[in-house]
Amino acid sequence: MKKVIVVILFISFIFITSCKNNSKLSGDTIVINMGAEPLTIDPNLNTLNVVSAMLFHAFESLTKIDSNGNVVAGIAESWDISEDGRLYTFHLRTNAKWSDGKPLTAHDFEYSWKRVVNPEVAAKYSSMMEMIKNGKEINEGKINYNDFAVKALDDYTFEVNLVDPASYFLEFITTVGIFSPVRVGIFSPVR
Repeated sequence: MKKVIVVILFISFIFITSCKNNSKLSGDTIVINMGAEPLTIDPNLNTLNVVSAMLFHAFESLTKIDSNGNVVAGIAESWDISEDGRLYTFHLRTNAKWSDGKPLTAHDFEYSWKRVVNPEVAAKYSSMMEMIKNGKEINEGKINYNDFAVKALDDYTFEVNLVDPASYFLEFITTVGIFSPVRVGIFSPVR
């Protein structure tokens, strides 16, 4: 009987302390209950949908979706699409910065996207990159990941060559974390 009372008191204590008002939070605080602790906060390697909500607050992609469901500029302030619908040229904002104030560049996107298809990194969602030229061949081990058809033309111009036209491409890169940039050299290196 003593054990039952101790267990009930312990559970009651946990319940009461977890329900207290946390007045220490400021008005600019976002609290997200994600469930299980994420294995990684690396947007290129994350596979948990619940963690994606947090990552979308921390990482912005080339495009984003506005409150009306339209694709709008993200880090790319504009883009050009070739007549055949296969070549996308993104023109990045020159004021995009990492949290430490260093510029975010097209080289970060090239590094990140090639990193996702790098077999040594073993990103679980690398197959989503197969819509980009050479993505499938890289995943099959037929060619080197450096032949992936993405390229920083300069610091603020990023080029992507698709296998086939994909009218949903601009929306797709917004909704999947593997297309978010990570800064060159921050995570595992691309050799």
